Amino acid sequence: MNYMVFPGRFWPSFRACISQFASVLIFICFCQRAFGISGAVVPWTTYEAESMTVNGAILGPAYTPNVVTSESTGRRCAQLSSTGHYIQFTAQATANSLVVRYSVQDSADGVGTDYTISLYKNGTFIGKLPVTSRYSWLYGSYPFVNTPGSSPRNFFDEARTNGVSISAGDVIRLQKDATDTAPYYIIDLVDLEDATPALSQPGGSVSIKSAPYNAVGDGVADDTAALQNCINGNNNVWIPPSTYKITGSISIPSNRTIRGAGMWYTTLVGEPSLYGSSNRRVTLNGSGSNIQLSDFAIIGKLNYRNDSEPNDGLGGSYGTGSTISRLWVEHTKVGGWIINSLGLVVDSCRFRNTIADGINFSVGMRSCTVTNCAARGTGDDCFAIWPATYTSQTYTPGLNVITHCTAQTPFLANGGAIYGGDSNRIEDCLVQDMPYGSGILFSTTFAVGANNFSGTTIAQRCDLNRCGGYDPGFTWRGAVQLCLDHKSMSGVNLNNLMITNSISDGVSIIAPGSSTGTGVGTLANAIMSNVVIPNYGLGTSGRHGLWARSDTIGSMTVSNSSIVEYQEASANFSFNFATSNVPVVVQTAPSGRSFSVDSTNYSTAQTFNWLYGSSHTISTTSPQAGGTGTQYVWSDWSDGGALSHSITATSPATNTASFRTQYFLTMNVDAGGSVTPANRWTNSGAILSISANASNGYSFTGWTGNGNGSYSGMDNPAIIAMNGPITQTAHFAPNNISVTVQPNPSGRSFTVDGTDYTNAQDFSWMPGSVHTIATSSPQSSGAGTRFVWSSWSNGGAISNIVAPATNTVYTVNFSPEYYLTTVAGFGGSVSPASGWYSNSAVLNVSATASNGYGFDSWSGSGVGSYSGNNNPAVVTLNGPATQSANFIGMMKTLNLTADLSFGPVPIGSSSNRVFTISNSGNAVLTVSSITCPTVFNGDWAGSIPPASSTNVVLTFSPLAATNYSGYVTVISDATSGSNALFASGIGFITNTPPAQSILEISLIGDLVKITYAATPGFLYHLETTTTISAPEWSAVADSWTNATANMVTFTDTNSPTLAPRFYRIISP
Repeated sequence: MNYMVFPGRFWPSFRACISQFASVLIFICFCQRAFGISGAVVPWTTYEAESMTVNGAILGPAYTPNVVTSESTGRRCAQLSSTGHYIQFTAQATANSLVVRYSVQDSADGVGTDYTISLYKNGTFIGKLPVTSRYSWLYGSYPFVNTPGSSPRNFFDEARTNGVSISAGDVIRLQKDATDTAPYYIIDLVDLEDATPALSQPGGSVSIKSAPYNAVGDGVADDTAALQNCINGNNNVWIPPSTYKITGSISIPSNRTIRGAGMWYTTLVGEPSLYGSSNRRVTLNGSGSNIQLSDFAIIGKLNYRNDSEPNDGLGGSYGTGSTISRLWVEHTKVGGWIINSLGLVVDSCRFRNTIADGINFSVGMRSCTVTNCAARGTGDDCFAIWPATYTSQTYTPGLNVITHCTAQTPFLANGGAIYGGDSNRIEDCLVQDMPYGSGILFSTTFAVGANNFSGTTIAQRCDLNRCGGYDPGFTWRGAVQLCLDHKSMSGVNLNNLMITNSISDGVSIIAPGSSTGTGVGTLANAIMSNVVIPNYGLGTSGRHGLWARSDTIGSMTVSNSSIVEYQEASANFSFNFATSNVPVVVQTAPSGRSFSVDSTNYSTAQTFNWLYGSSHTISTTSPQAGGTGTQYVWSDWSDGGALSHSITATSPATNTASFRTQYFLTMNVDAGGSVTPANRWTNSGAILSISANASNGYSFTGWTGNGNGSYSGMDNPAIIAMNGPITQTAHFAPNNISVTVQPNPSGRSFTVDGTDYTNAQDFSWMPGSVHTIATSSPQSSGAGTRFVWSSWSNGGAISNIVAPATNTVYTVNFSPEYYLTTVAGFGGSVSPASGWYSNSAVLNVSATASNGYGFDSWSGSGVGSYSGNNNPAVVTLNGPATQSANFIGMMKTLNLTADLSFGPVPIGSSSNRVFTISNSGNAVLTVSSITCPTVFNGDWAGSIPPASSTNVVLTFSPLAATNYSGYVTVISDATSGSNALFASGIGFITNTPPAQSILEISLIGDLVKITYAATPGFLYHLETTTTISAPEWSAVADSWTNATANMVTFTDTNSPTLAPRFYRIISP
C-alpha cells in the first residue's frame, strides 16, 4: 500500500500538482527556490486517512466552504458508517502516543454527544478511544452559534492518548464496532509520536504537590489555589506528572520559572460545568518579566465564541527576558493572546482546536518570536501579529517574527496574518489547507491606532499549499493577499514563496475603500521576488495567479519569479517586472572592520551584482577588537538598518557600517584609596576628569600616567584626553592612626609591647605596624575577689599580635570571680568544696550529716549567702561569702508505759491491754518489731518522731489453766531508755468447781496467812469484808490463783486494821 507520510516536517503535498496553467506563463529566469525547508520540525509522523487501507468511503477532494472535506488536510478524508468499517495503516516508526483527527455527528440540540471508536494493533483489540462532538460543530455567520443550522463549520476535533506501545511494522486500525454508536466516523489523519520520557524535577524547584501547597493532581480536586500559592511563594515551580483541575486565572509575576514533566504528562484541565463563567476558565496570565513556562499542556472546555469575554489559555504580558516553550494548548478561546512583551520567544508549542486564534502578538509586542510551533484546527488566524491599542502599549510594536511554523486547517481566517506595525516578518513557514482565508495575509482591516504598516513587512521562504479559501466578508482570499482596507500600505517584500494548488488566486491585492483622489489604499515600495505560482483556481473559476483588483492603487515590482498568469484589473495599478542585476557595495568605515553578507564574512569592501528584488542579509558584530586597548563599536548602517537586517536589491546602493574608535582607560590605584571613573572603554578624543579619593587614614600623593593624553602630577581631579589607550595610577600614603588599649573594668593590668599598664592608654602608630597586646589571668582584687580574662575586643588570644590599619580601640575584658568558703561543723560534711565562682553564680550548697548526727541549720555571711534550715540551700554569689553547716547529735530515747497484768482470763477467750511506746529524744525512733511471751501478741513496726508516741494493743489468749508471765520487748534503733515491759495473766476453767473451805487462818506479824482447800485446775481468789451482818465483799488484791494442788496458801499483805476481817473463797 502506498501511504502519504509526513515524517519530521510538514512537507507540501503535490497530489494535485500543477494542474491548471493559464495560457500565459510569466517567466522569470533564475528562480532559485529551495523546496522542503519550511515549517516546524516536529516529533510526530502524520498518516493521512485517504492514503490508508479503507473499507468505508473516501471523501473529497472538495474546496467549497462549509463542508467537512474542505476542513480536512489534503481536502480528503475517510468515512466509517457501518459496523466493521475501518481504516488501517502500517506504522513506520516506534511510537507511544497517538492523536486522531476525527469528526462525529452533532446532537440535535447542538450540545454534542460522547462516543467511542475501537483501536486495534495487529488485529488485537487495544481499547476504546473516546471521541466527542461537544467541542466541534458551529453554525451560521461569525461569531457563530452552537444550534444546528446553516453554514456549518468546525467539523473536526482531536483525541490524544499516550501510554500505547507501537513498533515499526505494527498495523494500526481504527474500526467502528457494534459498541461504537456514532452514526458515522470521519477520520482525517492519525499522528504517531514517540514522546520522550517524563522529565524529572529540576534542582531548586518547589513542587505544587509539596506542603503547604498540597495539590492533588487527580483531575477532580480543584488545584487552582495550590498552583497560585506555589507561584506566589516560589521563583522556581515544578508541576509533576498528573492532571490538575484549574478553575480560574493564574497570575504569574516576574522572575518565575514554571515547568512540567512534558506536554504528554503534565496537564492543566478546565472544568466543563464552570466554563460558562469566563472567570472560571483555565488561564495563565503573565504579569512581569523573566517568566519561563515550559513542558505542560493546557486543555480547556470552551465550545462557543464570545469576543466580549476575556481569553483563556495563555495571556497577559511577559515583559523582558521571557520564554514559552513546549506547551500544548487545546479547547481554549485562543492558544495565546500576548501583550506588552519585548524579546519574548514562543518555541515548539502546539495550538489545537481553539475557538479563535492559535497565537496572537497583540498590544505592545516588539522583537518577539514564534518559532517551531504548529497550529491546527484553530477558529481564527493560526498565527497573527495585530498591534492593537485597546490598552496602553509598553513597547513600540514591531520587529516581530513568525518563523519555521506550520499552520493547517483553521475553520476561520488565515494561516499567518500581520495587521500592522514596524518591519514584522513571516518566514520559513509551511501553510496548508486554508478553507476560509489566506495562507499569508497582510491587512489593514483592524484598528491599530498609529501602528500602521511601517518599515518593511516581509513574507519569505514559505510554502503555501491549498490556500486561498472563501471568506464571507471578502469572498475569495488569495493564497497570499495584501488587503489595503481603507488604508494605504508601504514597504512590502514577498520573496522565495512556493504557492501551489491555490483554491482561488495565488497572490491577490485588493483595496476596499480606496480613493485615487486622496490616495487612500495605495500600495508603495512593494517587491515580489523568487515567487513560484504554478497553478491556481482549484476551487473556483475566474481567478488568477497574480491579481490586482480593480480598486487597487500603486505598484509592485516583480522579479525572478515563475507565475503561471497575472492580471492588472486596475488602471491605477501596475506590476513592474524587472530582470536586470543591481550593483550593491557593502563596506565599513573605518575600513578593515568585519561584516557579513548572507552569512559570508568579509573585512574589505565588497561589490555584488544581485538580481533585482532579491533579498539579502547584511550584518556585523560589535564591538570588534583592534590593537591592545583599542576597539571599534558599531554605530549604524548607512541605510538606517539594525545591526543585522535584510536589504532588497532594487537600485544601486552602497551600504556602509560605521564604527566608532574607542580606547581603554585603565585606572590603577595603590592601597589606601579609590579612583573614578572605573576601567572603561571611551570614545577616541574624549576629555575625561579623573579623581583620586584617599581612604580614611591615607593621603593622595600624586598621579602616574602612561599613554597619549595621560597625566602625571598632583592635580586632583586631573584632566586627560583619550588620544589612545591610557593607564593612570593613583598613589596614596597612610597617615598615623590613633589606637587605644584599655581594660574593662578599669584598673586591671595589661601590657602593650611588653610595657605594663593598668589604665587606658592612647598610642599613635603607623597603619599596619605590628604590636603585641597581652594580659595575665587571674588578677587579685582584695580578699575573696579576683578578675579573670574573658576576651580581647578583636577576638584575639590572651596575648595576640595586632596590625591595625585604621583608628582602633582594643579592650581587654575581665569577669569578676568571688570565693565561696564552705565550712562543715562537727557531725557532717558540705558540698561543694570551697572555691572561686563567677559573679552572680547561682549555687546549690548541701549538708550531709554523719551517722548519729542530723543537719540543724546554715550560718551564712557575705552578699548572697544564706542562713536558715533549707537543705540544699541556694546561694547567689555577688561577693565573697562563707557558708557554715551546723549539725547536732541524734538521740532516740525509748519509753514504755502500761499495766500489763491481765488477771484471770477464761481459757479459749482473749483480753486486750494497751501499752504506749514514746520517743523523748531529738531524732526519729524506728521500731522494727515487738517480741512477746507465749499466748501474748502485740506486734507493731514503724517510726516515731521526737516527742511523740504510739499505742500498741497487747492481747492475752490463755491456752491452759495456769499462770502466764514474761517480758514484752520492743526491738528498735533507740540509743537509750527501756525496751521491755512485764506481762502476766491467768488462764482458768470456767466450769463451777466443788465447794471448798478455809482450813486455817493465822497471823504472822501484821500479815494474815490463809490456807484453803482447792480442786486442781480451777481458779480461786479470796474476798474480804469487815462485817458479817451486812457484808460488803471485795477481792483481795493478788489473791487470784490457779490451783495446782488440793490446798492453797495465800498471805494477805494488806496493812492490818483495827476492825475485824472476814474471808471467803470464791471460784472463779
